[in-house]
Amino acid sequence: MQVSERPRNRRILVLGAGVSGLAAAKQVKTLAPEVEVTVLEARDRLGGRVWSDTFSDGSVIEMGAQWLHGAGPEHPIAKLAQEHPEWGELLETDWDTCPDFERNGEELSEELLRRTEELFEHTKGLYEAHRKNKEAHMDEPLWESLKQLRSERFDWARLSREEAALLRWRWQRDTEWIYAAPLERLSSKWWDADSEFEGPDCMWAEGFRSFTRHLAEGCEVRFGCRAVEVKETAEAVEVRCEDEALRGDLCIVSLPLGVLKARGPGAVHFSPALAPRKVEAVEKVGLGLLNKVALRFEAAFWPEDIAGFDRVPPRELTETESEIEAHEWVFLPSSVGSVAVAYFCCDMARRVEQAPEPALTRRLLSILAETFGQPLAALQVSLQEVKISRWEADELAQGSYSFLPLGATPADRQVLAEPHGRAARSDPERRQAPPPRWGADFFPGAQLGQQLHGLFGVQS
Repeated sequence: MQVSERPRNRRILVLGAGVSGLAAAKQVKTLAPEVEVTVLEARDRLGGRVWSDTFSDGSVIEMGAQWLHGAGPEHPIAKLAQEHPEWGELLETDWDTCPDFERNGEELSEELLRRTEELFEHTKGLYEAHRKNKEAHMDEPLWESLKQLRSERFDWARLSREEAALLRWRWQRDTEWIYAAPLERLSSKWWDADSEFEGPDCMWAEGFRSFTRHLAEGCEVRFGCRAVEVKETAEAVEVRCEDEALRGDLCIVSLPLGVLKARGPGAVHFSPALAPRKVEAVEKVGLGLLNKVALRFEAAFWPEDIAGFDRVPPRELTETESEIEAHEWVFLPSSVGSVAVAYFCCDMARRVEQAPEPALTRRLLSILAETFGQPLAALQVSLQEVKISRWEADELAQGSYSFLPLGATPADRQVLAEPHGRAARSDPERRQAPPPRWGADFFPGAQLGQQLHGLFGVQS
């Protein structure tokens, strides 16, 4: 194995060509063009957990992050999209057109829907008061906090079995589905410690790959370079990959949290070892799991005026699903293709990873058939292609995105982002928007790029 000679110009190495790493690299090149920036990516593509895959007909399907959330006038990436129409059109998803269906295919009654929303809004208010009244040092699982809620109008013990099941489902929709972690693991104190932009949820018709390609412009990206060691010396930092080693003045570590949590032969070794507080932060911050299955059909058989649908759970509060069940379905805009996407989080997402593809596909087709009154055989004929994500089994991700469980705080994410000698971390988990909100990774990366530009003392 040969070690490449250190170049005369200053050089920054970036580990990971995800959005955060690319944003940091782009910012350095923009502010200091004379600095050499080399991005090392283990995959054969850009984006990391932003994965714009393609069907055989050429249409794009996002198998990772899908939406630009809060794409209003204040969102920097939404502004960039307006300035670059060549990236493709931003298509808004209207969540108000997504009905809630019972397991028998009937829509949830207006009365039950109204009652569920009333209970949810009331308990949300009780929860906020409960959280404020708790002692500052107290924390507990979110589900434990919710079970303690009481008022003159509300008591879990007085709810019917149906009301209790629907209320838990409604809370799951605003917690588990967003953070990809169960109510029993989310910190009641910090689970929603994120800010967000106001505006619609949008997806790019041509995929987010247009944006990741823009970020990579002007940077050297080496694919198939999987880092195994980051070694710091007094004069430089050396990154050893499987087939070569490179030296630079600084290294931006933009590896997913799941990779940093990994132990064993595939783990990245740091020399000197990471500070104990960083190791502790890696262990404390949780890693959620969300997977999706995309089904491309010859033609759409669902109503044109709905963007998707949710499936209402069984009425038994503690009932375990005997079959694989998607918590949410989304239909891609007709301009993209006749594609139905099923979403799975937490334990159900793990079951998807382990399920044989034929059985999984048949199960999902059965759900669509009973929901929309279609013959199963007809859907099997119409089905053209299936795409399945398996983020936990992916050794270059080992999960989807971070959350704050019991015992973790926002300060742990800040610790992950702190510089460590010549190794700075553009932390994809240090988010300023809820984790699945695509674009959140962009901000810490861009901020770190600006900080490193300042460290170099370059005047632009």
